[in-house]
Amino acid sequence: MSTVGVLTDSCASIPERLIEELNIKVVPYYIHKGKEALRDLVDVQRDEFFRWLATANELPKTANPGPGDYLEGFKELAQRAHEVISIHMTSIGSGAYQAAMMAGEMAREVLPDVHIEVINTRNVFPV
Repeated sequence: MSTVGVLTDSCASIPERLIEELNIKVVPYYIHKGKEALRDLVDVQRDEFFRWLATANELPKTANPGPGDYLEGFKELAQRAHEVISIHMTSIGSGAYQAAMMAGEMAREVLPDVHIEVINTRNVFPV
């Protein structure tokens, strides 16, 4: 069992190779394409999204994952790590950090043996 697990969300834009190599848990953002809600990197992959974006008449809207999404990520990481670091873009630009903080509080109740640290990078990740 690894001692530290890393969790972030799909707006971090980490290359797939690194996600797999470093065993990072990525929680998907939501992309609203018209009335359709898609999970980033689950229901729509980057190349497909960018092809659609080039021809879109209306820009998509995004929504950060909710506390329940992050809680599921913490639970998954707890199966292989004693500590979790959860890294998110600035709390000024997204509600992801706040949602992850709420999930961290919920996780501390159901995963008392796992230390969880949620980090507000105060930055926007490059794309």
